[in-house]
Amino acid sequence: MTKINLNINDGFLKKLDEISKKENMNRSEFIREAVENFMAIKQEEESRQIRKKKIEDAIQFFGKMSRKNKDWDGVKEISKWRESRKIN
Repeated sequence: MTKINLNINDGFLKKLDEISKKENMNRSEFIREAVENFMAIKQEEESRQIRKKKIEDAIQFFGKMSRKNKDWDGVKEISKWRESRKIN
C-alpha cells in the first residue's frame, strides 16, 4: 500500500482522532473510509446529473416533435419503444 503525506491543522487532527477512536479505527482506516465515501457520493451526484441531462434532452425532443407534428404522440412512441425492447 502506498503512503502519502497529509498536512492538516492541529484542531482538525484532534477531531479526526476523536472520531476515529469512537469508530474503533486508526487514522489511516478512518481517512480511507471517509475518502471512499466522498468519492461514492461524488460519483452518484455525477450519475444523477447525467440522468437529469438525459431527461431534459428527452423533454426538449418531445416538445420539438410535438410542435413540428401536431399528430405525433410521445407517449405512444415511448410505449412502442418499450414493447420493442421486451424479451419474449
